[in-house]
Amino acid sequence: MKDQFRSDLRIAGVTAPLLFLHAIVLGERLYALANEPKQFVRFSDAGHEDVDMYGAQDTVRAFLVPPSPEVPDQSTIASTER
Repeated sequence: MKDQFRSDLRIAGVTAPLLFLHAIVLGERLYALANEPKQFVRFSDAGHEDVDMYGAQDTVRAFLVPPSPEVPDQSTIASTER
């Protein structure tokens, strides 16, 4: 390939949380080189361009908007008012 983008040489400089979505094994090498926090999700039945049909959008949504911590039940909180 004439114009290669060498992600493997650049990934160590990335400090943001990373989500790897891959249908093929090639992503594992890049994932291994990446800093934490990181998450790898393999779509074994998917091809290179159809991971959306296998739940990739839901995976991305969950990564971007993690579940909120539960709000404590008000009845279990002791009142400090006197």
